[in-house]
Amino acid sequence: YEGFSYQDALGSEEIVNGGFDSDTAWTKGAGWSIANGTATYDGTGGTSALIQNGVIEINKTYKVTIDVISNEGSGINTIFLGNNAINTQHLEVGSYTFYGASTSGIGLAIYGRSGEIFKIDNVSVKEYLGQEVVPDSGCGSWLFESQSTNLVTYSSDLSNAAWGNYNFSGANMTEQFGVLSPDGSINATRLTYTNTSIGSGGSLLTNNITLVANAQYTISFYAKHVSGTKQIRVDLKNSSSGGVSGASFTLTNEWKRYTKTVTNDSETNRGVQFRILESEFQGDRTFDVWGVQLEQQSYATSYIPTEGSTVTRNQDLCTNGGSLASINSTEGVLYAEIAAFDDDSLGRYITISDGVLNSNAIRLLYHNSNAVYFQKIVNGVRTTNLATTSITKTDFNKIAIRYNSTDVSAFVNGVNISNNADTNIISPNTLNVLEFENVTESFFFGKTKCVAVWKEALTDEELTELTTI
Repeated sequence: YEGFSYQDALGSEEIVNGGFDSDTAWTKGAGWSIANGTATYDGTGGTSALIQNGVIEINKTYKVTIDVISNEGSGINTIFLGNNAINTQHLEVGSYTFYGASTSGIGLAIYGRSGEIFKIDNVSVKEYLGQEVVPDSGCGSWLFESQSTNLVTYSSDLSNAAWGNYNFSGANMTEQFGVLSPDGSINATRLTYTNTSIGSGGSLLTNNITLVANAQYTISFYAKHVSGTKQIRVDLKNSSSGGVSGASFTLTNEWKRYTKTVTNDSETNRGVQFRILESEFQGDRTFDVWGVQLEQQSYATSYIPTEGSTVTRNQDLCTNGGSLASINSTEGVLYAEIAAFDDDSLGRYITISDGVLNSNAIRLLYHNSNAVYFQKIVNGVRTTNLATTSITKTDFNKIAIRYNSTDVSAFVNGVNISNNADTNIISPNTLNVLEFENVTESFFFGKTKCVAVWKEALTDEELTELTTI
């Protein structure tokens, strides 16, 4: 699924009087007061908490929100959900959201400290049930992928010893596993880089991975900016030698997947490195990372989770398509709305055929560069081979090939791009298979929103309307 909007699925409100409409339901430590619709800490109570007990259950995940209305100094010290500190950072004026669970303790505690003065409002605690799709958003497609292996052995827990922490010139980096990830679990890692002086860097690097010299590799990962500056760099690196340059990314405040394809050099032992460059350090920063993947190919496939070893996902297959009842051998239309993963040199077919390689077939072929071919095969002879290079294969395109006893026509995105006089006829009751490949070769790896076969040759007007984006 792509382009969908997601929202938190939540339980009911657990906090009583989270808007501080009255001086009730809360246990106030020294220096705390509730009046005029806010809770105030006046800085006189030392490290002191505003507490509401009995609001959570142990080992359930909760979403906590809070508004900081005013702040004089460094503000809130710590927020605890049961025994778990879900925030330990200074909070400026603004609205904040945290996720967490407790292994013991069932209350919410908000701490101030000596000398700090701040006001808060709209405190909420609701059970977090995961993510749900916003109705009527986004679009789905069939996803057919090649076999691939994630070579990173700990794809989400970057605090594991499989990742080495290298701090340079006084830079300091810490890893905290167990923050909210894009799949709704508490299994992402928070990376925090701190340093008092500009001009220093630090990195987090996997243990060496055995690579193939001069081969292509694609690095992919999900990341979200939390605080500070937003730049992060990812490379292929060896802790004792140079590396292969990847790319620098500017993160956003929402989870997003970032990818970079590189060509390895002669070195056969490298790892994936998250790094702050000296020239890009520009101060402290915190960001969340999840789903780190390294694949030996020219594009990123969907996320393959790992927890201690490499993991291989098998090739996707699509079987049992087509029949004599649904395919007309003498005339018809083969239509698809598709997008390829990469503009590579491998042929990617969608065909209707008799199930024998290169015998009788109507074929759509994504080939090298941006070439798309429209082919008719009759008794082992290719009688039509129309082509276009006017599209971008990695975008979704609507394409169709029409065939009958007089000609073959190709339509792309609402335009009749080519015609070929072809009076060769495939014998009746011959075509009976619809496949995402050329019988046994060149599987179509990509995204498919629609594939269809018509038993009659549609008109120009009908095909123009059908294929218009």
